Amino acid sequence: MIHQPAFILEDENHIVQIGDRCVIGQFSFIAARKFIMEDGSEISPGCMIGGGGDITLRESSTLAFGVKLIPATFTTKGKYMNDCIHKPESIDMLRGSIVIGKGAYIGSGAVICVSEKNPHIRIGDFAVIGALTYIDKDVPPDTIVHARQTLDQSRRKHIEI
Repeated sequence: MIHQPAFILEDENHIVQIGDRCVIGQFSFIAARKFIMEDGSEISPGCMIGGGGDITLRESSTLAFGVKLIPATFTTKGKYMNDCIHKPESIDMLRGSIVIGKGAYIGSGAVICVSEKNPHIRIGDFAVIGALTYIDKDVPPDTIVHARQTLDQSRRKHIEI
């Protein structure tokens, strides 16, 4: 079931395969070079699956609200990322892949992004990725990963205007 308005790019450059009993939530965006969604998988509303790489969601896997899967990214040969503004020839596209294992759960707002160091990322079967977690390497099966953010609390100083 595809809830509108969801956007799925499918043309001669973008292959899409969606299995039985799959759900794609409204306001989701899918534009991978190759996108495979196996039976019983779910993409919650507001997810973004983009880039020029490959994505596979194995059977019964779930992407919670607002998950971002980024299977391709730009890299530059310069010292800084913005070097490519003045030297377009220095841009390289890294096209990788992300595989979400069978029964895996990716929490709300999580980001999974390939890199030069890890162009092919596998999230193991029945793994759980916590909300707002950034992943850029493989996660073994049956593993729970969550962001460990330190909350630095301090009081704001009141300034008279």
